[in-house]
Amino acid sequence: MNLAGNTASGAKSSRTLVPLLVILFLTSYGLLTTLVVEQGKTIDSQSSLMHLLLRAFVVERQFPPERVEEGTAKKPDFKRYSEQ
Repeated sequence: MNLAGNTASGAKSSRTLVPLLVILFLTSYGLLTTLVVEQGKTIDSQSSLMHLLLRAFVVERQFPPERVEEGTAKKPDFKRYSEQ
């Protein structure tokens, strides 16, 4: 058995893989960093949306509901919105 010959050829093939593995590592690290940044932005957006909805709910609860009799409710003016 010639172990020295097998070791030399095995070492050469592993040395040729080192640049490829480094490139793969840096690429995966970059993708992971991008994911963390985007996830942080998403969490911030969701948090601001929840605060906005909570404020709208609090403002809405401050005003008593209006009693609207049948036939006297105001109809929305769609002409005003269609001109914009």
